[in-house]
Amino acid sequence: MWNYSYATISLASLFIFVCFYFAQPRISVKTNRVFVALFVTEFLAAITDIIACIVCNDYLCFPVFFIYLINIVFYIFYMCRSYLFFYFTCASFGIRNRLITFSHTLSLIITFGGIFVALSSTWSGWLFYVDAGGFHTGPCFFMTHLVYAVNLLLSFLLIYMHRDSFEGKAELLKVLGFNLAVLTGLLLRPVILHVLPVDIFSAIAIIIIYLSFTDPQFYLDTQSTAFNYSAFMKYTAESLGNKDLKILALTIHNYIELQEIYGNNQMDTVIKPIRDYLQKEYPRLIIFYYKPGCFAMIGDANTTSDVILSNIIKRFKSPWICAKTEVYLTARGVSLDSDIEFHSANELAKVLNYAIEKAETLENTSILYVDEKDQEICNRKSKVKKYLEHAVEHNQVQVYLQPIVSTKTGKVEGAEALCRIFDDEGKMISPLDFIPLAEKNGQIIRLGEQVFEKTCRFISEHSPEISSLKWVNVNLSPLQFFKRDLANSFLQIAENYHVAPSMIHLEITEENMIDYALFSKQILALTGKGFCFVLDDYGTGYSNLDRLTQCPFINIKLDRTVVMDYHNNSKVLLPHLVDAFKQIGFSITAEGIETTEMAESMAELGCDYLQGFLYSRPIPMEEFVEKYS
Repeated sequence: MWNYSYATISLASLFIFVCFYFAQPRISVKTNRVFVALFVTEFLAAITDIIACIVCNDYLCFPVFFIYLINIVFYIFYMCRSYLFFYFTCASFGIRNRLITFSHTLSLIITFGGIFVALSSTWSGWLFYVDAGGFHTGPCFFMTHLVYAVNLLLSFLLIYMHRDSFEGKAELLKVLGFNLAVLTGLLLRPVILHVLPVDIFSAIAIIIIYLSFTDPQFYLDTQSTAFNYSAFMKYTAESLGNKDLKILALTIHNYIELQEIYGNNQMDTVIKPIRDYLQKEYPRLIIFYYKPGCFAMIGDANTTSDVILSNIIKRFKSPWICAKTEVYLTARGVSLDSDIEFHSANELAKVLNYAIEKAETLENTSILYVDEKDQEICNRKSKVKKYLEHAVEHNQVQVYLQPIVSTKTGKVEGAEALCRIFDDEGKMISPLDFIPLAEKNGQIIRLGEQVFEKTCRFISEHSPEISSLKWVNVNLSPLQFFKRDLANSFLQIAENYHVAPSMIHLEITEENMIDYALFSKQILALTGKGFCFVLDDYGTGYSNLDRLTQCPFINIKLDRTVVMDYHNNSKVLLPHLVDAFKQIGFSITAEGIETTEMAESMAELGCDYLQGFLYSRPIPMEEFVEKYS
């Protein structure tokens, strides 16, 4: 006699979870589709199992053909359920390779083999047979165990082989968890077959899957109620290579600045009406709240991206009403060319992020159309990021020196230390590419420390050969100013190499002076340790002459654009500025000197030092020693 009361309770519990699942928006990704198929199969397997138990308990009350029919249907769902548990394991990896393909093929073969044995039981009695004594297991009844065992074995094998593909131990434990629940039910089946343990533990496994993988809340943004970034990444990862997809993006122009104007709460409330508008006007598009102030939209081949984006941007000319308040916004649109081939969802996201940032700079148009050239630029940035991270992590940042020549003696009296990194082929990467990236991701701090230390080591190791060198300039990033122990850290490094701090001139730009309170504190601490300061790139920012007089600079470096402009147009202002700086007590360095004429004009203007390609490009330290010792 079979006791199906436990299976009924587990089925009811499962039904409650699934009601929550279907009551919320769901993204159409493989794990969700497999979960729905798994639930339907589990529900039908449990229902037919309960009915089969009732029929077999009272077999005299039912015709033989019905007993055969209900049991065959149950065993088909039973074995399909084991296959779907295996298939969900495959889907959870998010990848497909030869091992997964082979395992999937083997799983299908063994599952269909078991289904064939079940179907043939009406005439062969292999799996079971029915006679006057009721239901009896057949000689091949072991197939029901074998199908489950093989699918579970394949699942655990794939989990072990792909254990490194999981984002962390938590993800690995989730996949192991539901498979262990299924395994427990299978192991208990021969012991307590009468209480249907496989149905009970299969329901537990599905609940684990729901809580760990398919809860719709994982893929919904609470602020906008649209699908979130995780949903976008998962959906696009499964859709790569689909030429019929059109990807669009909409970004609120100057969103961060608007948060300061309207307030965070006000800007948060305006996101929901925008999402509602997009969903109402374009129901065929899948709407994602991609990142703060930015929506991504995915449509099919018939999506007219230019028309849609134009209409949306036109709507932004009218205010958005939030809590009885009118909020005025402008927007920029991005359209990705459907001919672009992406190798991964990460690459697509990087290109989209690049395009969104670029769209923010648009002035004459509101829509940016992204093509393969933009993809190449973005991929180049990704490679530069990789090379930068490797160089910083392995202390492979190289320091080049560019000489600084005195206008009085014509000799090299100083040098500027400049960092350089290289790609896998040994080609130099432009500082214009990696310096902004290092400042953006915070690596500029470690980068600056390595340059400073290698400069100190150079001075210490080569002081006899470069005795004429009076100082070396080292650039200091604004982000380094946020390091509280900067002065002590630099002093410790200098003392380790027995280098006088006065030998190091720290070059800073006007960006360092934006937070004047922090700037004053740091510059006071550093000058107190003996370091000197140089103002770099003068003429490119918004200099406050009164503030400059309050700072302990010893040198002002005229930016090459200022020097070039003076050389070409002979502006009247620069001579007065140079004269003012000289009267204050600053020495002057002119950058970007490329010709003898430029050198002569800057010397006549009163500049103390010259730096540029006329004398030398930045060169490796060893070459600098050979050239100027």
